[in-house]
Amino acid sequence: EASAAVIAPRVQLSPDSAAAAGLILEHMARTGERASELAARLPRLSMLKHNLAVEPGRIYSVLQRMYDELEREGREYDQTDGIKVNWPDGWVHVRVSNTESLVRLIAEADTPARARALLDWARDRLGR
Repeated sequence: EASAAVIAPRVQLSPDSAAAAGLILEHMARTGERASELAARLPRLSMLKHNLAVEPGRIYSVLQRMYDELEREGREYDQTDGIKVNWPDGWVHVRVSNTESLVRLIAEADTPARARALLDWARDRLGR
């Protein structure tokens, strides 16, 4: 979860830090691993977030511009929650805010430079 909240679907479908801690402790008890060993195996990724303020009457036409560009480029994307485009070394997610007149962009990649490039790629396709 981009907000740093942990969702453990086996337990409940909303953020639950106690359930996440319990699952980690359960794993450590079963395997004998230390927290530092678990943390050392986590990938080192860079995430960037950016919000684009858009007039309320134009927000969906801006998003449609992104869809049109993706179709024109023949690029595959996921529409589960907005638009998510994957690459081997990262991804970018574009979605309309539920609370503000914003388009939210999140990019994650192997390096900060690649995350910035993906964010810029998405902004270009939104016409910004």
